[in-house]
Amino acid sequence: MTRVADKYEQALYDDKGKHFGHEVPLALELLPQIVKNSLLSEFPSMKILDAEQITHPDGRIEYEIELTSQGAEWELALNPEGKILVKEKL
Repeated sequence: MTRVADKYEQALYDDKGKHFGHEVPLALELLPQIVKNSLLSEFPSMKILDAEQITHPDGRIEYEIELTSQGAEWELALNPEGKILVKEKL
């Protein structure tokens, strides 16, 4: 089991109990630069609060990011190429 800032890796399941991924906490310095660049272009004054890497059973990888920007908190999912897949204001 991996721990980063009191967070542990975990298996992810949908509400029917089907496994859909594996989530691992990610230190910010390990977040790919292309993902950081994409976030900076969308949120120039951002502060990243949390980052996780999700690996799906088919091998796809996503990055789940929680950040603040201009007083608002956001949660995003991005692919390894930096494309924003999900953007949700919290």
